[in-house]
Amino acid sequence: MTQNQIASLSLKLLGIYSIIQSIPLLKGISAVFAWRGSNMEMIAGGLRPDVLLIGILVSIGLLFLGGLCLIIFSDAFAKKMVQTKELSDSTTELSARNIQAIAFSVVGLVMVVIAIPHLVQLAANLSAMKLAGS
Repeated sequence: MTQNQIASLSLKLLGIYSIIQSIPLLKGISAVFAWRGSNMEMIAGGLRPDVLLIGILVSIGLLFLGGLCLIIFSDAFAKKMVQTKELSDSTTELSARNIQAIAFSVVGLVMVVIAIPHLVQLAANLSAMKLAGS
């Protein structure tokens, strides 16, 4: 495999991982609806479950769309990850430096994918608390 193919494959795998990570967030939707109908809403006061629901939906959407973009545009991103002077269609041995560069690029993207739902939900929680006045 060429460097470009390895980079493209790892980006596609990251896209699939991102889509899979969006699935468990769906349980947050049911939790918001369960909380909305319970007595906790009356006790908590003006806490807005609709803001929390929007936060969950946005994080699911961002993860899903990010995963689709990584899968669809993996070839274009791979060309940017691999140095242009080293691109070739022939199969060559990869040096440790090339493997390290590809691996760190993918790890950086994994950290972004993992952080997306946490950041969006944190913003939604802060917004809901601000609207509640507490």
